[in-house]
Amino acid sequence: MPAGLESLLDGDPERFLAFLEETYDPETQRLSGASIIGSLSKRPQPLTYRLLLHEPGWRKRIPGMLDVLREDLHDPVDGGFFFFHDPDQPDPATRVETSKVLGLNARLIWLYADAYQELGRQQDARVVRRALDYLETWLWDESRGTFWGSQASDREYYAAPPQVRADLVPPPVERVQYADVSGQAIVALIRAARTLDEPRYLRWAGAALAGIDDRLRHPDGGYYHYRPDGGEPRLAGYLPAQLWPAAAWWMYHAATGDARAKRRGTQLLEQIADYYDEALGGFTERLKPEADAWTDSRTHAALAWLLSGPARAAIVPEAVLPSARRQQWMNAALEQLQLISGGDPDDMALGVLAQRGRDEQQKQ
Repeated sequence: MPAGLESLLDGDPERFLAFLEETYDPETQRLSGASIIGSLSKRPQPLTYRLLLHEPGWRKRIPGMLDVLREDLHDPVDGGFFFFHDPDQPDPATRVETSKVLGLNARLIWLYADAYQELGRQQDARVVRRALDYLETWLWDESRGTFWGSQASDREYYAAPPQVRADLVPPPVERVQYADVSGQAIVALIRAARTLDEPRYLRWAGAALAGIDDRLRHPDGGYYHYRPDGGEPRLAGYLPAQLWPAAAWWMYHAATGDARAKRRGTQLLEQIADYYDEALGGFTERLKPEADAWTDSRTHAALAWLLSGPARAAIVPEAVLPSARRQQWMNAALEQLQLISGGDPDDMALGVLAQRGRDEQQKQ
């Protein structure tokens, strides 16, 4: 039976890879086939590409896939990545959604930094530098230590030649700071600092971590989800707002030995423990008594990756995250991985990558 909904629900890595094999189009070098979750033609899948980057069976395909992805989404003038490219649109002018969102840019920077480390291609290193230049110019506020959420779409602006674009008013920036995608941006910075041997990216990551603490820290040691410019922080008790900054703090600690980073990473692991719901067999997305508890596969994928990567046992002491609790969390995270109709491969790709990494470690 071909890979289908039933075989994907358990998050099995081999079945997931079989599903991706079905969606691969060798002519376009994209994951673009119509599948059980709908057409993948326009969705960028940076976390899925990260998984495939480390799969021997995809070794010959992934360089071309990365080149196509870059051609589809990268802005060669201002830098950064557009939101999506839809090759099925008959009108070329409408194929690209030209907004630039922080989270997608962060995940693509992370992907191309890993690609440079894995493949050694200078074009991958260049796109990382150009995308980080874009973030620094447009979405980074150094005075506040803040990443803003996005830059608006403007088809006419981005269609203009470079010399004309220079005289146009650029699209406005959404001046809202989000904890989860800021954490992703910091993860990308730390990865870029290591793979490109650029210490200034690590210093930038430290400034951004301080900025999240300054503007989004909750009195309990966790984080609010977001804060608009000129407003107060909002929405406490949101799990991704704890997970991604926790990953960033632990990665920063591993890169620098910074003691404060270890303390903040420890506090955030304590906050994450509060989200475990025995009845759900996993972690609830929100800590809100009046709301129904629910789980999210992508959040559990991030948790699995956190446990196997930034907060792995070699980094986080047993006293901070005991082995029994770590195992309970990992089991819960992997059990929640699923791919549903209308979903996205990235909803489980990071968790599958974490599971494969864990299995490899157990073999050693």
